[in-house]
Amino acid sequence: MCFTVRNDYAFKKLFGRVENRDILAEFLSLVTGMEQKDFEEIRIEDPLLLPQVLDKKAGILDLKLRLADGRKINVEIQNYWTDFFPRRSLYYWADMYAGDLEKGDKYDQLEKCITINLLNENFPFTDKCHSIYKLLEVEEYTELDELLEIHFLDLTKILPSGLKAMAEIRVEELGLLERWLIFIQTNNKEVRAAMAKGSATLEKANRVMEEFYMDGQERINYKAALKYERDYHSMMAWMREEGEKIGEKRGEKRGEKRGLQRGEQQGRRSEKLQTARNMKVNGLSVEMIRKCTGLTAEQIAEL
Repeated sequence: MCFTVRNDYAFKKLFGRVENRDILAEFLSLVTGMEQKDFEEIRIEDPLLLPQVLDKKAGILDLKLRLADGRKINVEIQNYWTDFFPRRSLYYWADMYAGDLEKGDKYDQLEKCITINLLNENFPFTDKCHSIYKLLEVEEYTELDELLEIHFLDLTKILPSGLKAMAEIRVEELGLLERWLIFIQTNNKEVRAAMAKGSATLEKANRVMEEFYMDGQERINYKAALKYERDYHSMMAWMREEGEKIGEKRGEKRGEKRGLQRGEQQGRRSEKLQTARNMKVNGLSVEMIRKCTGLTAEQIAEL
């Protein structure tokens, strides 16, 4: 069976263990542009536990990290895109940002928070593989504050322009971050090995993944996490479809109701016009017709 680092359990197995902190440090350095030494004393706040992987709800971030200076980083792997994902990402960034501030604390105690989202479906707001969002002035692009930083890494846009398949890739033409992203995205062990070649840290990551999948219990854990994810998103898709059907039915009923209302309104108007015509033929004054029907003098004159 093929396997991929995009699986929640495999992702945490690789990046969420203390003994693999050098692997995590290199990847974070490539994404954020920070020096690897900044991550030497990184603390993993939610170490890997299988029940957490299987029981978590959508919206719980995959990897919560804290640097020695207090800065916080959350890394999330997301295999399915939803329209509300950007707002969801902002919401959880805000929760992380304000999470340690107690009543009476000073605002200067707030630390920089970085969110890193790895997406395996199209990120529709840019054609770039790696996009970074901050708080900027709209004309001068000056930064309001450096405390907010959100990264989106679109794994569907890793391939260099013109290439349509992994088999066409020339590894020597790729940057190290591109090699890391392909390593994470692929479910092909040969591609992972090719991306790892020549990089000590990637080669270690590849060994970790090979040993991981050779372990029978780890394969069971991997498949359990994969089944949970597929079942969860199948259920979400079914619920969306059912919601759309209910919405369509309600829309049809509202349409029928509006149609009846419009028909009644048109019927009442036609009745008024006919009454006004009869009164006009019988020689009644415009003022009398206006009072009886509610029509204007101009409308009566046109009859």
